[in-house]
Amino acid sequence: MKEKRSLPPPGEYTNPGTVTTKAESQSMEPKTLKSMISEFILLLTHGRKQKRVQSTQSCPFTSLPTEIVLQIFDQLPLSTQASLALTCKVIYEDVGYILKDDRLSWPNVLNCKIWPVPLNLTQLQRNHLLAHIEDDKWLYCSRCTKLHPRDWFKKIDPGDDPSQRRCIHRKVDLKQWLRTGNSDGLPEKIRGAFTPVTANKTLSLIHCCPRLDRGCFFLDLTITLVMGLFGPLELQYRYDVHLVAEQGYFDEETMFLYQIFSVLRRIDPIPFCPHVDVQRFILSQRPYTKEKCSPCSAVLKIMVPRDGETNFVIQGVRSLGKMTKEITSEWCSTSRKDAEEQFRWL
Repeated sequence: MKEKRSLPPPGEYTNPGTVTTKAESQSMEPKTLKSMISEFILLLTHGRKQKRVQSTQSCPFTSLPTEIVLQIFDQLPLSTQASLALTCKVIYEDVGYILKDDRLSWPNVLNCKIWPVPLNLTQLQRNHLLAHIEDDKWLYCSRCTKLHPRDWFKKIDPGDDPSQRRCIHRKVDLKQWLRTGNSDGLPEKIRGAFTPVTANKTLSLIHCCPRLDRGCFFLDLTITLVMGLFGPLELQYRYDVHLVAEQGYFDEETMFLYQIFSVLRRIDPIPFCPHVDVQRFILSQRPYTKEKCSPCSAVLKIMVPRDGETNFVIQGVRSLGKMTKEITSEWCSTSRKDAEEQFRWL
């Protein structure tokens, strides 16, 4: 039988504030290793859905000895190890080295353009890590196997499979800006890169790159975007090349050609269209000509300088619509002619 407790005499009642409840007595008991690990796992799996814990409360996992932490850490999968290292600075100082593991690096196979890469490479540990750490602001792209800001994706549904989610590769639709003149829906960085200009009741977007100074020449690039006759965007670009060289040793035409070739061989390839660059286009044929690229119908033209001037202009027009013809070996062998004998020594 339970022992009956007698009530204290009047005037000697115990202060209720000093009575220890059952919950308080349990919280005062020392926590076991198993209970601390269970609390930490719950914190990892449900931490994003709960409210932020006050800064005065510390993670129970950090109170364990370092030797025990490392033993537990070695038993976890690689993706969980990396997620754990990103939890807080205290844990990062002990196990942050795991983030340098080569299995978490960006796969070099995606640099290959010969064959299509699967949307999601499930065997990559990197993908498991990104699936753990993606949130409402940063989402996983199966094409890049990277995390991108939310505005890099067109339509996002809560039930979408991350393995099928693909970003827009920073592509921005400028057609609405050209048609209506309204650019409110575009990022501020894009709006600042173009200057809208209206001529003949037609709006165009102009982008001017800073002058490139290579010592022997100066290069200015001006890009103009306009709407084509049949709907797709039309890209008009102009390279103004200002040469700095002494004249007098060669005749006028040969000197000009020599300067063009020497300049183009000193700089990085300048893209003309997705299929050929400006250097390859010019050095494989005699200048002063106008030629069209068969797959995309891009046109390149070299404008010669006047007498006594040492600058020239490379001007091109390219439609950003669909290609008109596929690239074949026949096109590669016939579209570009070899340089003439008298210019090969240059």
